[in-house]
Amino acid sequence: MLPKRKYLILMRTVKKLFLKRSMASKWRSFVFDVFKFSECFTVLEVARNEEFSPLKNPPGSIKCSPETCLNDLSELHKSWIQKLGGSFTNDGICEISPLVSASGENLDSLVKGKVFSLPLHLEQHFNGQSTNGFHSKL
Repeated sequence: MLPKRKYLILMRTVKKLFLKRSMASKWRSFVFDVFKFSECFTVLEVARNEEFSPLKNPPGSIKCSPETCLNDLSELHKSWIQKLGGSFTNDGICEISPLVSASGENLDSLVKGKVFSLPLHLEQHFNGQSTNGFHSKL
């Protein structure tokens, strides 16, 4: 059964547009709804804090916003650096370019025993030219 509730609906007559509150059903579908149509599917169990940060709300929302996604990615990248012996002098955003490391690999020589100041963007440089953003030159 579809839930009914009052929604603002844009109505149109020959001469004008207006908003009207009316009872309506909102059709929703989720990724899980297609499972019943599939002949086979695979489910992976992963560490949520390493693999998943939903973005479904506008900026400024408490959960599932662009800011929470950025913070989750930053925390993941900081954890990679700290696991390899790097440290930070302050709080802030940390980003590791996927051109440098996609999942924490190949960072040993870049971060081991080093102290970083945040914000930090570890990026790869081509021909001595930096890409953009705050960065630590590799």
